[in-house]
Amino acid sequence: MSENCEVMGGETAMELEVLPALVENKPVLRNLLELCQHDYSQFNGRDVNEHGLFDYPYLDNYNMHHSN
Repeated sequence: MSENCEVMGGETAMELEVLPALVENKPVLRNLLELCQHDYSQFNGRDVNEHGLFDYPYLDNYNMHHSN
């Protein structure tokens, strides 16, 4: 799926493509979720664990696809 995002005035701000998550990309997704958790921590008060990670607990529950 590919979408164009329009801002006020009808200008295209960026193009966004949503792809299925692949098992091979799981480390990248884990790192991106760490950044999200860091950003949310100012609102939810969460802190890092003993390894310095927020450690998003639900990533292993995601249905990820294998590449062909």
